Amino acid sequence: MITISFIRKKYVLCTRLVHSGLHNARYFFTEQNSNTYDRIVRYATIGRDMHWKKKILNKIQGKIVLDLASGTGILSEMIKSNTSGLDVLSLDLSFDYAKISNNTRKIRNVVNANAEMLPFRNRSCDCIVSSYLAKYVDINKVVAEISRVITPNGVVVFHDFSYPKNKIVRFLWKLHFKLLRIAGSIVTSWQHVFLELDQLIENSKWSEELLVSLRCHGFVEISSTHFTFGTSKMIVAKKNE
Repeated sequence: MITISFIRKKYVLCTRLVHSGLHNARYFFTEQNSNTYDRIVRYATIGRDMHWKKKILNKIQGKIVLDLASGTGILSEMIKSNTSGLDVLSLDLSFDYAKISNNTRKIRNVVNANAEMLPFRNRSCDCIVSSYLAKYVDINKVVAEISRVITPNGVVVFHDFSYPKNKIVRFLWKLHFKLLRIAGSIVTSWQHVFLELDQLIENSKWSEELLVSLRCHGFVEISSTHFTFGTSKMIVAKKNE
C-alpha cells in the first residue's frame, strides 16, 4: 500500500504494509467526513472529548511530543497552545485528516503514516500520546515501535473509549449509541461509523493488551484511569532507562 508522508509540506512517497486491524479506521475516517469531524466528536462525546484531552495534556513532558492518530489536529493544537517550547509531531493514517491538521490548524510537522510502522529515528521523541488509536491497531506492534522511538524515561499516554461495567451506565451508553444511529441517518457521512463503533468498543481488549505489552517492552510506573463513569480510559507509562 502506498501512502504519502509530509513534513513541513515536503512530500515523500513511502510503502507501508497496513495491518488488517487498521481497516476499520480507513473505513470510518474518510474524505467525506473529515470536514465535520471536529463537530461530530464534540457532540458524540457530549463535550467530554476536550475534558479527556486535557487529562492527556497534564501528563506531557519533554521537548519533543509525538501525537499518534492526530486526526484533524485537535490534540496537537492543544499541546502547542498550552505548552511553550515544545516541538509537536503529528501522525495520522488518513491523508484527508492529516491535510486538515496541516492546512487549517497549521501543525507544521504532519506525517500521513501507519502507527504500527513509525517513520521516526530511534530515541527521537520524549513523549508519545494518542487519543482514540488503541482500539484500531495491533497493540504489540505499536508499543514495540513506541519503545524504539521514545527516549529513556520518556512518557507514553494512551486514551480511548472503554465499555462501561456498571449496568446502569451500560444501559445509558447503549441508548446513546441508538441516538447516534438516528443522527447518522441524517449526517450520512457518519452513518457507517455510528452503526459499528459501539460493537468495536465493546469487543476491544485494547487496555488489557496494552498493560501486558507495556510491561513486556520495559515500561514502568504504569497507571490506568477511568473517566466519565467508565466510558473512556487513559493508560500512562514511563520507558525504563
